[in-house]
Amino acid sequence: MEKFGKMATGGQDDGVYQVEDLLISAPRRSLTRGGERIDLTPRVFDLLLMLVKNAGQIVTKDELLDTVWADAVVEEGNVSRTVSTLRRKLGKDASGRDFIETVPKHGYRFIASVHRRPEITSTVVAPNEVTFTGGIEHRGRKWMFAGVFAIGMVVLITAIIIANRSSASTITPTKNVLSRLTNSPEPEMIATFAADGRIRFARVIEGTSISYVMNEDGTAAQPESSIAGLQVGLWSPDGKKVLFRRRGAAGVFLANADGSDDVKLPFDAGNSAWSSDSRHIVFQARAIGSDGRQNFDIFIYTVETGTVDNVVRHEAFDGDPSFSPDGGSILFVSDRDGNIEIYRKHLNDETITRLTENPGHDSYPSFSPDGTLIVFNSDREGENTDVYAMLPDGTGVRKVTDLPSTESVGSSPWSPDGTKLLVVSNAGGAENIYAMDFDPFVANPISGTTGPAFDADVSGNGSIVYFSGNPATGGALRLWESGYRSDRKIADISKGTGQPSFSPDGTMIAFTDYVGGNTEVFTMKVDGSERKNVTADPAADQMPSWSPDGRRIVFSSNRGGDLQRFEVWTASLDGKEPGLLYRDAGSSVDPVFANDERLLFSNDLPDGRTGNFEIFSMDLASKTLTRATSRQRYDVSPAVSPDGSHIAFVSNLDGNSEIYLMKSDGTDLIRLTREKGDDIAPTWSADGSKIVFSSNRNGTYLLYEVAVPFR
Repeated sequence: MEKFGKMATGGQDDGVYQVEDLLISAPRRSLTRGGERIDLTPRVFDLLLMLVKNAGQIVTKDELLDTVWADAVVEEGNVSRTVSTLRRKLGKDASGRDFIETVPKHGYRFIASVHRRPEITSTVVAPNEVTFTGGIEHRGRKWMFAGVFAIGMVVLITAIIIANRSSASTITPTKNVLSRLTNSPEPEMIATFAADGRIRFARVIEGTSISYVMNEDGTAAQPESSIAGLQVGLWSPDGKKVLFRRRGAAGVFLANADGSDDVKLPFDAGNSAWSSDSRHIVFQARAIGSDGRQNFDIFIYTVETGTVDNVVRHEAFDGDPSFSPDGGSILFVSDRDGNIEIYRKHLNDETITRLTENPGHDSYPSFSPDGTLIVFNSDREGENTDVYAMLPDGTGVRKVTDLPSTESVGSSPWSPDGTKLLVVSNAGGAENIYAMDFDPFVANPISGTTGPAFDADVSGNGSIVYFSGNPATGGALRLWESGYRSDRKIADISKGTGQPSFSPDGTMIAFTDYVGGNTEVFTMKVDGSERKNVTADPAADQMPSWSPDGRRIVFSSNRGGDLQRFEVWTASLDGKEPGLLYRDAGSSVDPVFANDERLLFSNDLPDGRTGNFEIFSMDLASKTLTRATSRQRYDVSPAVSPDGSHIAFVSNLDGNSEIYLMKSDGTDLIRLTREKGDDIAPTWSADGSKIVFSSNRNGTYLLYEVAVPFR
């Protein structure tokens, strides 16, 4: 093996280096194997050339940072990720070994035999044959805040169409499809939604990152001019503060969004993210380990007090941090276990949990605004990076993007309502900004039902009863029988949606109708016969459901005297023996039995916060309550799975009604739908594999079904 003195990649190099069947041409900046071109990004090629020119010698991480990344301020983690990409591009040598050896705590060494030879022109690939490369490359221009690459979503999307905004196509972007927002030859990154609904991003011009802002549809893109000397910044979620770098100045600064109260912070932040309440910044920064070597740790800066806390300390690389929506934990990546993986640290008890375990490189994990999903970037399934998603415990990992190009997200890619992702893709040639209407669990309309359709319930044999019509003027209860695929009217409803509920044995239906000036609870057989008024009370009796033995009806009523306050009542099928099950100073609605011993309902007076409905579980024997949800917006309409293990419910946490799932003890929350319309009234299929619900997502309320993700 030829020996070369330690050389950098800068300056002119007319060398051509042969390694087995690989040919590396410095002047043409090309790598070929047997005449076939292997595409490398510029940074990966620079790394290859540096290692090959110093074959047999250890090249330290610091030396690589000073040469390959000489034009950028980056962290050591970028080096290991780029080395991993290069290893995959090179493959194995003739003996089955990697060409590049990792020397722990020192650097890397190219261990294959390298021979220098004259330039060979026959291997040059014509420009129109050059394809776009994959592989994750944490470029130095990402300097801080969520860089070019980041995370992704919980459903396998077999094909994603790139829709170019500037093309003549009239196709409307649909769910899980990338829609192009920018078309610049300069690379772009760090895309986030601004507090005013616009999109902020960074554009790299002549090697320098510059903050830009544009409309949500990609129009009117222009440099951010709110702060004099601003180079690139990260704005707080409330839009009132900005963490930024200033042209020609070292370090990072914090200011009000208009540039006032400008202060230089006593640290230099790497990749960073704001907490959802805009009170804290989590960032990575260089630290000195116990062995005296530099590494990267995770810190939290508190804006109000100016304090800095080192929350993740380890001799390994720790980076790419982001907050959970409640601020109680952070996500980050680390190579402490030998490979870059995703971890979660709970700040209250210092617990650190490893969420991924894969030989690929995972990066930039980020919680959805509701906290039920994590998206991240990974190259685990190929040579290019894609966006992935997983549940908060690390399970349910699925691919979000699947293109031959590189797709990635930053540490804050979500729209405030969690229905959109901002993605960086090089599918169009340069790294540009794309948007995706994101839905990890795709719901499909139930064919054969008559719309508008509301308040469905599913029987044990799969039949569906639902209301079709106008709740204000009336309509009908209809029965969709799965065995016959038929749909027929079984009862007229004068007002409301009927709120139908199958008995446990599927032979009867409880429902409501408006008679005599108030709402009453009725029962009837599934064919519509033997209709009976069960409640017959001057109060408003509504939201009926059955006891597990089918002998009683539980319902919500304001018969306690206060017409604005509803309570939980029960009655036998003949209307006798009405009894109060629960009353307090709030309203209790949507009662449903979890089993023989417990009842679920929603109540709007938890902790004295009127108007904010939460779901409670009540022990029927002791009448003691257990709170199942505790969130800032209402949680209503609980529906228990057939096996009793999970609860589906409706929440407007993100501004409109969506379907959520949780375990019966209130843990492991999953957001099941992501629509700008309202998804309401969930119920379970007989086998517990699907959720049936009503939605006006296409302008009219129809029935939909969506598969349960954990089955």
